[in-house]
Amino acid sequence: MTIPKKGSRSIEVNGRQYRWMVSAYGPDDDIWVKVTVEDQESGEIKQTKRKGFMGDHPAVKPEAVKEFILSAF
Repeated sequence: MTIPKKGSRSIEVNGRQYRWMVSAYGPDDDIWVKVTVEDQESGEIKQTKRKGFMGDHPAVKPEAVKEFILSAF
């Protein structure tokens, strides 16, 4: 499985390239966010699912993705 270029973004962390995408799901009062990150060199994929991810707002910013990458890879 690879992350498609359409609908995803790239980010560089510590000299490595990653591609990431976000999907939100759940009823309006219980939104969960799934962030999927792929290491462009190895093809390894990691995912995290969190309720609200960044507080009560489901927006995921590159800084949060960088923190996830640093902890997951």
